[in-house]
Amino acid sequence: MMSGTIVSVGNQAVGADLVIADSGQVNNDGRIILDPDATLQETSNQLGLGILRGNGTIEITKNLNAPMALNVGGLGFTLTAVDNLGSTKIVRGHTPYVVNSNASIDRFYQITPTNNTSLNFDAVYSYDQTELNGYLETNLQLIVSHDDITWDIVTATTDATANTATVAGINTFQTFTMQSSSAPLPVELIHFAATSIGNKQVQLTWTTATENNNHYFEVQRSMDGKNFVVIGKVMGNGTSNTLIEYDFTDNYPSAGRMYYRLKQVDFDGIFQFSKLVKVDIDKVMTELEIYPNPAAEYVNIVLKGKDALGRKLVIVNSRGQKIIEIDNMHQYVQLNTSKLQNGFYVVLVYDEHTVHNKKFLVRR
Repeated sequence: MMSGTIVSVGNQAVGADLVIADSGQVNNDGRIILDPDATLQETSNQLGLGILRGNGTIEITKNLNAPMALNVGGLGFTLTAVDNLGSTKIVRGHTPYVVNSNASIDRFYQITPTNNTSLNFDAVYSYDQTELNGYLETNLQLIVSHDDITWDIVTATTDATANTATVAGINTFQTFTMQSSSAPLPVELIHFAATSIGNKQVQLTWTTATENNNHYFEVQRSMDGKNFVVIGKVMGNGTSNTLIEYDFTDNYPSAGRMYYRLKQVDFDGIFQFSKLVKVDIDKVMTELEIYPNPAAEYVNIVLKGKDALGRKLVIVNSRGQKIIEIDNMHQYVQLNTSKLQNGFYVVLVYDEHTVHNKKFLVRR
């Protein structure tokens, strides 16, 4: 219990309860670990009069099975999930991240569950009025990262009165923090379109009005508008204030409706996605495509014109020995060839009534 004072924590502290009551501040420059059933209590209008701050972290590890509006350990990150997350570690810190040359607010959360794939969860990110780092609350936006290097903006509903940001439909946990949206976007995209060329190719075109620190565009394709694969990369033009036109040709579309999007990445690692564009492709002749050929580090295998899910893929070497087998091939497969010896290989894809085959060469 504390009131009207400042308490400093310099080393690791472990405890069942940590209570910060009434007023004052704990300057934590070490690491505080709460027991699984402990709760951090901070008082005042949101958090501020009695609050944990400093350059250290506070964390809790707790088993979370389908949590419902649970503020785990009282750290200020409230979770709702239909999934069993298993043993989950939540870390809260108060040092800002520098993203795209601009600092975040003075609070971040790192969430690491045992089960961390194909999730669907909602979260409420809480912060304190004293942590804004000079930003206006009306300009704050939630940003997330899987590796603390590349960052993405997440659509969230902010509440300046409650000091929260609410986000829905996140599928993996990661590092969360907030930053001002008044910083210039890396790219102003004013045009993006997809056009079918003879039902054999798709021509993608896009135009930027301004670019700031633009490294490259990653071109992504999907058959359902949800699951995307990377099909190409187009270099950006750094910083520009003039109209710049780009294009990319997809030489391996499938029959049916195809979706495309751009992932724009700047030199600082921050990225943003474009809107989706779609194009309808009529019947495409079934054809096995392999590229690059010769291959060095990787090879792409495409069963053009087919939804190849459920097909069997086999790769044999020049002596007829089976070296790779995939029982449920998707329409597009990328294989690592860096450990294969130089020489010829044969790809076999078993269709309902046909075995498609094609050679490729590994050469370094």
